[in-house]
Amino acid sequence: MSRLPLAPAVVLLAAAATVLVTAADGASPLRTVIVLAFVALGPGLALVPLIDIGEAWSELTLALAVSLALDVLIAGALVYAGVWSSATALAILVAVSVLGAAAQLRRSRFPPTTSTR
Repeated sequence: MSRLPLAPAVVLLAAAATVLVTAADGASPLRTVIVLAFVALGPGLALVPLIDIGEAWSELTLALAVSLALDVLIAGALVYAGVWSSATALAILVAVSVLGAAAQLRRSRFPPTTSTR
C-alpha cells in the first residue's frame, strides 16, 4: 500500500482548484501558485502511488519527476501535432490526474487479491 494515503484526495482537490482558477478570467499570484503546484505534482501524485513503492519520500520525488515528464511529453505532442493550446494541455493533465486518482480510490476499495500458490 502506498505511503501517501491522502494522494487521491489531494489530486482531486488540486485538479478542481486548477480548473476553477483557470476558468475565472484574470491573472493573480494565487492562480499562478495553484496551477504551478498542480502541474508540478498533480499527475505524478495520481500515477506514482499505483506502483506501490512504499516509501513516502521516494514516491514524492518520483511524482515530481513523472509530473514534469508528462508536462513535457504532452506539450511536445501538442506542438508536434500543430494544435498547441495551454488550455488543452492543462485539460489533458487534469484528465490524467483524475483518472489516476480514481484508479487509486478503486484500488483502495477493491485491493488486488494474491495467490497463495
